[in-house]
Amino acid sequence: MKMKRFGSLALGTFLVCLLAAATPATAQDSGGSAVQERALGANVMLTLTTGEVKEGPRRSYKIVTRSGEAASLLVGWRTPIPTVRSGDADSGEPVTSYVYQNVGMTARLRPILLPDGRLRVDGEVEISGSKKSEAAETPDEMPAIGTFQQKLDVILEKGQPLRVAEVPDPEGGQLYLELEAHLLD
Repeated sequence: MKMKRFGSLALGTFLVCLLAAATPATAQDSGGSAVQERALGANVMLTLTTGEVKEGPRRSYKIVTRSGEAASLLVGWRTPIPTVRSGDADSGEPVTSYVYQNVGMTARLRPILLPDGRLRVDGEVEISGSKKSEAAETPDEMPAIGTFQQKLDVILEKGQPLRVAEVPDPEGGQLYLELEAHLLD
């Protein structure tokens, strides 16, 4: 008889543990924190701003995603880069083909709403520009592609920009990248 009660007690305990594990953490929290409840579906607007450290032109890129989900943004051009393969079988002349490279701004970012209301953002940003090589004499010669790449994992205060990079511009001056996040209701 004792063994049967022990088995029932063990089975009951197992089922309670199984149900507790399957229940989302926000439902288990008796405090019912609004931040935790919104964390699963909160829309977040991320703003990336680039510009010159000294007063100069600025560019801003905005992207919206849900907290915890990665968002990707590609803005720019597909630039043809000429390459030469072996010569044509009949004439022996070189054959030019092209490889296309993204030139502009590419970002893949994932915001995560933290329990204290701040936002953690991790991801990668790449900004590139095409410039014709000074040695280029014909349209088929290779362009120079300047690139800035950054992997980041930062904590942001809502609505406050954070300068995540400041780098020298190859053509002179200093460039920066700022990141800002806002929760959307």
